[in-house]
Amino acid sequence: MALPTLAILLFYYGIFMTYWHMQLHPNNPNFNREREILEQKQVIGLDDRSDGEKKIDLFKLAMSIGDIVLIKLGTQPIALVEVTGEHEYIKQVNDDLDWFPHRRNIKVIAFMDDVKNDFPYPRGTLKKSVTIDTPTYQYINQWYNNVIAPDLN
Repeated sequence: MALPTLAILLFYYGIFMTYWHMQLHPNNPNFNREREILEQKQVIGLDDRSDGEKKIDLFKLAMSIGDIVLIKLGTQPIALVEVTGEHEYIKQVNDDLDWFPHRRNIKVIAFMDDVKNDFPYPRGTLKKSVTIDTPTYQYINQWYNNVIAPDLN
């Protein structure tokens, strides 16, 4: 897969996007309310048990405002969002919807309107896509560039 033109320009100038991918269900793949959380609450988050303290620390300390996150359910991409807020810890959560106390405000960039099961890394609650030549980075980068600069791709 060739890198999109915008990504090549950013690479040339030494500017790299920071991409993440995460699941947004409470350990229940039949939850199916991810889009509702993103539209109504405009947050992403983790619970206190999300694969241990390492994932929570990544979410709290390594994720930054401006980072782009692909929300997925296994191999099915659901949405691309931009992080707009710092980490917050909420003690009282709505167990039926936004069930996670660790959260960040987001802005939805795009929803995947077609049902696709083609995201190359189905496992894991939260993962940073670091290397630009990996399939996960290229997948997120292509979708992001198609949304923000469709005429350049």
